[in-house]
Amino acid sequence: MTGKTTSGLKGHKIVSHEEWLKARTEFLAKEQEFTRLRDELSQQRRELPWRSSIADPTAAGRSLRSPSGSGCRDPPFLPSLIAWSVSHRCVT
Repeated sequence: MTGKTTSGLKGHKIVSHEEWLKARTEFLAKEQEFTRLRDELSQQRRELPWRSSIADPTAAGRSLRSPSGSGCRDPPFLPSLIAWSVSHRCVT
């Protein structure tokens, strides 16, 4: 029975329980190493230094002003655009 394939599962070997257990145990060790490395990488990402959001003094008011400089706030994304346009009319 070792090494046989079935017509429905081309390329997949049919092996004994002992062979399957050995392959599964080896694969599990690789999965555990991958998980350990991913956790280590995630921890390093969380430990990265942060940048001040006010490092650029001109960035503080950017989100509150339109590109035209008229002082009107930019509209939000849909579906609240209609409600915003009624309640935040900007007279220039």
